[in-house]
This record gives sequence, C-alpha cells and structure tokens, in this order.
Amino acid sequence: MVTNTESESQIQPIASKEEIDSLVNDPKAIDEKPKIVNQRWFSRVNMNQNIDNFYTIVPDMAFTWPFELDVFQKLAIMKLEKHENVFVAAHTSAGKTVVAEYAIALAAKHLTKAVYTSPIKALSNQKFRDFKNTFGDVGLLTGDVQINPEASCLIMTTEILRSMLYNGSDTIRDVEWVVFDEVHYINDDERGVVWEEVLILLPDHVGLILLSATVSNSEELADWVGRTKRKRIHVITTNKRPVPLEHFLYRSPDQKLDKDLIKIYDNEILINDNLREAFKRPTSNKPTQKGGKATTRVKEKTEAQIYQSLVKSLMKRDSPMVPAVAFVFSRKKCDSLARSLSNANLSTKDEKSKIKRIVNKSIAVLSEVDKKLPQVIWLCAMLQQGVAVHHSGILPVLKEIVEILYQEGLVKCLFATETFAMGVNMPAKCVIFDTIFKHDGNSRRRLHPGEYIQMAGRAGRRGKDKTGTVIILLKDEVKEIDLRQMITGKPQKLESKFRLTYGMALKVLRVEHLQVEDLMWRSFAELHKQVQKSSLEKQLLPLQARLGSEEFDCPFCAVDIDLYCKMLTGYHDSNKRLQKILLTEMQSKVKGRFVVVDNDTYQNALGIVLNVNTNSKGEFLCKTFILVSKVEERRSLSLKPKGSRPYSTELFIPYGGFHYKMEIINEYEIAVISKNSCKIKIDKIIAADVEINFKKNIDNEEVIHAAILELKKVSENNPNGLQAVLSFNDIKRFDAKYKDIKTDYDDCIAKIKSSKCAKCPYFAEHLVVARDRFLDRQKLERVKFELSKENLALQADYKNRKQLLQHLGYIDERDVVQLKGRVACEINNCELLITELIFENILSPMEPEAIAALLSCIVFQQKKCSPPDLTNELSEGVAIIQEKATELDKFESNCCIKVYETYLDKLNFGLAEVVHEWAKGKPFAEIMKLTDVSEGVIVRCMQRLESTCTEVKSAAKIIGDPVLFDKMIEASRMIKRDICFTASLYIK
Repeated sequence: MVTNTESESQIQPIASKEEIDSLVNDPKAIDEKPKIVNQRWFSRVNMNQNIDNFYTIVPDMAFTWPFELDVFQKLAIMKLEKHENVFVAAHTSAGKTVVAEYAIALAAKHLTKAVYTSPIKALSNQKFRDFKNTFGDVGLLTGDVQINPEASCLIMTTEILRSMLYNGSDTIRDVEWVVFDEVHYINDDERGVVWEEVLILLPDHVGLILLSATVSNSEELADWVGRTKRKRIHVITTNKRPVPLEHFLYRSPDQKLDKDLIKIYDNEILINDNLREAFKRPTSNKPTQKGGKATTRVKEKTEAQIYQSLVKSLMKRDSPMVPAVAFVFSRKKCDSLARSLSNANLSTKDEKSKIKRIVNKSIAVLSEVDKKLPQVIWLCAMLQQGVAVHHSGILPVLKEIVEILYQEGLVKCLFATETFAMGVNMPAKCVIFDTIFKHDGNSRRRLHPGEYIQMAGRAGRRGKDKTGTVIILLKDEVKEIDLRQMITGKPQKLESKFRLTYGMALKVLRVEHLQVEDLMWRSFAELHKQVQKSSLEKQLLPLQARLGSEEFDCPFCAVDIDLYCKMLTGYHDSNKRLQKILLTEMQSKVKGRFVVVDNDTYQNALGIVLNVNTNSKGEFLCKTFILVSKVEERRSLSLKPKGSRPYSTELFIPYGGFHYKMEIINEYEIAVISKNSCKIKIDKIIAADVEINFKKNIDNEEVIHAAILELKKVSENNPNGLQAVLSFNDIKRFDAKYKDIKTDYDDCIAKIKSSKCAKCPYFAEHLVVARDRFLDRQKLERVKFELSKENLALQADYKNRKQLLQHLGYIDERDVVQLKGRVACEINNCELLITELIFENILSPMEPEAIAALLSCIVFQQKKCSPPDLTNELSEGVAIIQEKATELDKFESNCCIKVYETYLDKLNFGLAEVVHEWAKGKPFAEIMKLTDVSEGVIVRCMQRLESTCTEVKSAAKIIGDPVLFDKMIEASRMIKRDICFTASLYIK
C-alpha cells in the first residue's frame, strides 16, 4: 500500500469545508497560500536554439551512441542532467527511445533505479531484450514473469507499476526515473485511467519522462502532470519527421504500379490536382452486370491479384520497396491475403536458409506435437516465401519469430493489424493501407488522423531510406473530403479517461491519509478546476467583506427581505422556463398575441408579437411592436435592473404622448403571453413599419396609430395585468415538468405577495441593496461549492458506489475496509463478482478444471465465437454465475451507479469448454477442434486466466479457505503448460 507519509507529500488534497471557511474568515490565509496554482506548470522548449556547445554543457555523458544525436534528443538530455522532467512528443521513429536510454544510464551512474513502463506486455518483452543487450543489469516484471527484480533498470507494464504503488513496494523508494512510453495510451477508453492513477500516486522524488507520438494538446497534458506533481514539465517536440513521407493512391484495374500510383501528398503538402484526378478514375473498367457504369469497389476475387501485382512491382524496382507492411483491419483477411502470396517467392536462397535456421531454433521450445499445429506449419512455410502475418490471432511465439525475422530484413511483405504500429520499433520502407475504414467495436468508420499518422509513420527507415512510401488502396467508396481530412487532419487530442472502479476505491480507502476524492480532484478530467482554484479562493474574501456589513435596521425589511429576494429570483427563473415551454408548444399561435415585456429597458410594457424565430442556441426571438412613451429614453435611464425591481403585474401606461418601438425580444424577456390577440392584421403592421421609414404615407400611419391605440386601450382596461396563457386548458400538451415549474411559479408569487417588507415606504431603495447582498451570497455559496469535493464530476458516482459497498459489506459505515473489501483488493477484474462467488462458497465445491473453465468468462473478450458444448456441472455453474451477475447489476441499478458495461454483459463463456478440456490435459491441437477462436486469442485467454487463478488463490488465503487455496494452485498448474506458456524468445 501507499504509505501515509508518501500519500501526504504526493497528493494535494481538495479543499475541505473547514479549509474553505478558514479562507473566508482569515484574510491572511489566502495571501499565505503558495502562489502556484495559477502559474503554468510546463514550458515549451525552444527547438531552434543553438546547442553547438552541447558537449561543453554535458562533458561527461552517462551514455553515448555511435551516431550524432538530434536536437530534440540533446535538449532532453540537458534537462535530464539537471534532474528536470520532460514530455517528448515526437514523430514516429524519430528516436524517442534515446531519451529513455539516457535516463536508464543516469540511474545506473547514480546507483539508483529507472523504471520503464510500456502499455503492452509484448513491448515490455522486446524492450527487455534491447535494454539487456545495451545495459546488462535489466529486470522484467509482468503478470507471469519476474526476472532480476533487483536490477537498476526494471521493465514493466503500467498496471504492474500501479500495483506496486498501491502495495507500497520498497522498490519505489530507490527509483530515480520513471519512463512512460506511449503515454498517449492515456486516451485508451479501458486502460487510460491506469496512467492517470500512476502519475497521481508516484512519490515526489521520482523524475518523470513522458514519451508520446505527436499530439495536439501536449502542453495541456504537461500542465496537468506538472500541476499534479508540483514540478515543471519541459515539453519537447519535433518539427518534422526524420524521414519524410510520400503518400500515394493506388486506384486502377491495370495493375501496373508506375502508372497507377498517384502521388497525393509530399513534403507536408497536399497535391490537389493529383487527388482530384485519382477520384476520376474507376477501379474497374468493366461495366456492371446490369450494364451500368464502371464500379468503384474491388471485388474480393480481384484482391489477391492486386496484391500479387503490387508486391511483385515493389520487388522489381531498382531499389526494391521492401520491407512493406500492409495494414489490414481484420485478422481473417490478413491470413487470406498472405495465402494469396504463398507462391510469391520473395526470399533469395541465402535468405531462405537464414529463415529456416532462425525458425527451427525458435520453435525448438515447442513440443513435437505443437510443432505440427496447422498454424505453425502454415506460417513457417509462408516465412520461407518472405511473407508473414502479425495479429492477435497468431500464437505469441510465432509473432515473436515474425518480429525477429522482420528486424533481420527477412520478411519482405507483412500483413498486420493496427497493433503492430503501437510502440514496436519496426519501421518499413513502404506502408500499404488495405482500406481506410475500420470497425471500432461499435461501427465501421474512417480512420482518425491520429490513427493514420501512427501507422503511416512506420514507413521510412532512418539511415536507410531518403523517403518513406505510403500507398492507399482505395477499394471502397470514399469521399475526397474524407481522404483530405484523414491525411492532413490534426493529431489526436489527449483526453481524460479517468473513471471510478470498486478496486480503486477500496485500495485508496485502506490508506489512512488518502481519500478517493483526492484522486478524482487530481485527475486529468479536473484540470480546468485546478487551474481556477487560486482565482476562486481570491474571490472569497471580498465577498465575505461585503456580506459582513450590518443588516437592515428597517423594521419592515429586516423581517423577510432576504426571502423576498429569493422568491423574486425564483419567480423570474420559473417564468423564464414557463415561457420557453409555452413558446415551444404554441409557436405558430403566438403571432398577433399581446405580450408583456419585462427587461432592464421596459417594465411590464405591452406589445404585439409580429414574428417568432430561433437563434443558434435554440432560444426564441420575438419581433415585437411595443407601446412606449415619447419620453421613453429618459424613463429607461432611471429604471432599475429587472431583478432589483419589486414584483408587480401593473401594466406600463405611457405618459407625455404615445409612441412605439419595434424590438427583438428574447424568450426570457417575456413576462406574460396573453390569451387575447390584436384585431389588426400583423402583416399590415409589419408592412406599415417598413414603408413608413422610407416615406410618409397616410394609410401606413393610420395602421401604426390604430395598433398604438389598441395597445393603449388594452393597457388602460387591464391596469393590474393581462390574463396569461398559463392554465392547463390553454394548450394541448402539458407534462409533469411543466406542472412542477408552474407549482414553483405560483408558490413564489404567493410568498412575494405575503411579504411584510413590501409595506416599507422605502422598499424600492432597500430592495436594490438587498438584491446586491443576495447575489453576493449566492456567488459566495457558488464559489464554495466549486472549491469543494461536491463539485467533482464523479462525486455522485463515488457516493453511489460507496453505498453499494456498504450494503454488500465491503466497507462499514465509517468507510473502513472489511474482510470482503480486502479480498476484492486482490482481484483486478470483476472484483465484486468474484468476491461474491468466493464468499458464497460457490467455487470451493467444484473441481479445479471446472473452476478454471468458469473463471474464463471473466477474461475472454471476443464477442463472436462458436457456442461451447458444456457438461452438466459447467452448465449449472454458468447459471449460478449469471444469476449472481444479474443480482449485482440490479444492485448497481438501484444505487444509480454509472456502469460502462453490466456484469452480465461482461461474462463470456465461449471458451469454457476449451479451458475445461485443456485443464484435463488435452493437446492444443485437440482443443482447437472445439472452437473457431484463433490460436493466439486462446493463448492470451489462458495466460490471463492463470493470473486470475493466482488472484483467487490469494483471496482464499486471506479468508482462510485451504480447500479453495489448494484447488486454485492445482487449477493454475493444470492450465500453465506447453504452448500456452512458452517462454518469450526475448527473455532467453
């Protein structure tokens, strides 16, 4: 767990009610607070500065490279030498790893530790190999592997670092630097919260190095990190790619590369003429079967021919454009396209020999049975041709073989999904986009600019290629504007994905001097409130000073003038909402009606609505013919603001001669919409007003005069106000919301009329003063609220979650974590569901293989797969778990908890049969016959399942259940075997 001393120093808590009150009551308190919150916590490093004296500034470098460093790398190293924090947002393949390597070398020089975090386990394994070859003393910590945990450089996933922080690992005390590689993963909907947690929880002594692809708001993220850690973050960016890119469209049926490659983007400039030309060319010269025009969509049977021709042309160039990576957003299609090149023969005889040697050496870790798996045989044969695939459906050991061969230059054409572009430093000479559309889990959409840039950025090998080539195969209908926006659009914007989980809440509640509200307050999502905090605190004192003046000594007003102000505000607010509903319901019927206008210029002035429109905000705007006096200008100067005038329904009757004004009145400036309408046709009034401004005309003047006289007559006949359209019978539809507002409206008027303060002879003057005090009091309460934890975006969700945790017995009424809460802290996924299963003794009576099979529903995520054939025991277990999940969903619904996915929806028993048979000892080839799920997905599920079994084992130990403890040990042993847990080739 995070220690108390650490939590106090590293988390700046949100202001409590007592602290806010002290700021109000003590004038010195605000001045004595550190003047730090409003300042910028980042600085953008000047990338154009002269650093010719770099080696003078850093004469004794902790690490050197056999190449000259770029400007951004030198600038970052200069900051690290001063133990200052950096955020390096650089183009793909620019060399950000150099900054990480220097931090590792510095830690070794200072006899401290450096932690390198990566978003995915595979990248951790690769970095372990790379850094071990470079530095030697390197350790690896993942969910199932611990190698040299005492090393000066530790490679781990961000989740592992979070666990170390929550558990109070002693290792953290010795850490000098933490490197967050691919920090733009903070944008990930599911896992982005982990980065925020870690950045908030890290101790103050740890230096921060954030590495990211180019993003549009690097300064905003840097400001948040700096503000959270109370240390300045230096933002270092690159202005251009080290290897420029050329973007081409491939859109022709001729399959002749030189003719059909159309350059559309070069040197950051869009070539408009070429782009327009490309969209004039169909992808097929043949008419449709019905004799229509040429199609713009390539049929599946021609895709193989396209790739065969394209790859052949790439290879035949004077300077072959390989290795080429084709990004395909479907695992099945990756395999299909690779098979279309099964006879491509892209490798030379010597290369085939090298490939065979590396492959044979690598698969030696597999059993003889596993070596005969169809996927192993097929991919090894494809590799001999210089063709490979890389996606999550491929066995991990095969993916690593592909990566190793690719880095050796032995893979000429690689079909890969999007994950290949995430963090893996494997550039290509050419990148091909099979399509610019992808399915994101919800819908099929065009690639975002950031996604396109990330993948396209793999083109261009530094030191080998003058330019990188990007080829887009436009096989789908796409608008030209979509292509423009994708290629030239801004990089992704980093946004907070912070959310509350039960595990987070329980772990924080176990720390005495740390509150969940502190984490919420320090999250990236609350940055704007953190920035405003200092200015809000400074508003407290003058507000309190104004409110500290003596109360009214008037015997009438002292009684209830404050209540009068409150009711007057309530009246105006409810009336504003009423008029909005009325105008919405009867917009077409408002024209020609009498209305009462009440604003800062007019007080209960009578008018006629001539026209109704809406503005961009959806507010109604009424063109109104208003009755005024000829001395209206002088009167309006002496008129008090609308909110500071006593309530009155008396209509304004002009004096000193009658006149009119044509005004555009907003919906909230209407006090009453009358039941009655003007007898004169409004079209005549509008026409008369327009024409009378150009020339005098007796007919026009008569129309205007008649309208004025009618308004005068209505005013004189109804001095106490008009009969309003407010009864339920006046319009057809009035819902419950309207009735509630109408009740508030009537209640405010009743209390206003019964107020004693209105009898004061100086009430109008006193009301102005009281109104100002009322507004100051409202503002003070609003400022206090904005500074309090109640203003946190997730505060209501947190309260609801606490209510559920208390109801289920995870915490008591004092928020002290109980035994069930301690067990839940051991579980990282579906913590409440698994904890309930443990405490209700549902798992203990089952056999180990059945427990493992049922727990697979927590870790298996593929949405579509063939249905499993379950035994009676498993079917009963499935029903029990689904029943418990439904029960938890009902609890969450009753507590109004915001859920991202219900427990029932999270459960997926698609691999239960496979896991059950695997745990019983069946070979991998046999279990593959039970499902259509690909090999790599099954292995990943088994590995995650083993971690879950370990967590349940720890939970059993906490509650003292030796039976479940022993069964979980056995379950782990049964599934942790053979190809599913083959050691990574990177850590040998």
